[in-house]
Amino acid sequence: MPRDAITYDLPHGIRLTVSDTSGKLTIREVADVLAEAVTHFKRHRDDLKAATYALGDYVRPAARGRKVLGEVRLSAPTAEALSPDQWTAAVIRAYVEANTLEDMREELAAYRTAAGKNGGWLLEVVRLLEQRRDLDALRVALGRGR
Repeated sequence: MPRDAITYDLPHGIRLTVSDTSGKLTIREVADVLAEAVTHFKRHRDDLKAATYALGDYVRPAARGRKVLGEVRLSAPTAEALSPDQWTAAVIRAYVEANTLEDMREELAAYRTAAGKNGGWLLEVVRLLEQRRDLDALRVALGRGR
């Protein structure tokens, strides 16, 4: 049973589910899996020239080295098949947000200063990252684009 999990609807009805089964999953491991997913879907779009993606859910362990900390799942709950281009666009959106949060963690002091001036979602994300609540920070970051 996951200790923490987020489920978020991405463009084209694609659902991102991130489960932290260890209590130690960080945004870094999530971003790594999403980067692999971008490569996977781009391959189907650009190299294989597939009209639709019909391999089912994309599920990968989120690990640090050989230690599995959680799971990342990308799924399309609709019955209609989506194109690899649609999958690629949705996963890039999630990856960009996760990668940005990873960068923010590395420069948290600078972002704290900016967040203090600007407030809003940035302040909320900085507070969550300071509290090591990476999945909650990702949920806020993904939600701001709506």
